[in-house]
Amino acid sequence: MNENKVRLMLNVTRKSKAKFLKLFPLKSFIEGEEYEISFRLENIGEIDFPGGMLRFSTKWPSLQEVRQSTPIKPLKRERIVTI
Repeated sequence: MNENKVRLMLNVTRKSKAKFLKLFPLKSFIEGEEYEISFRLENIGEIDFPGGMLRFSTKWPSLQEVRQSTPIKPLKRERIVTI
């Protein structure tokens, strides 16, 4: 039954680019400061992934929310892509 379904494994990494006094890197995420997010997708299904859109949001304690999307290229079985 699952042999014809697309199955992707997602691993998300994030890194703050905020700096204290514009000199010292911080590990904390600060609203309004830059940060990096990367997504590692692995096709763990039995069929090729035809491609699509990855939609995600970043939410801050102030309830501000940033929604973004990025395209995902087609991905053959057992292949990995980093976005």
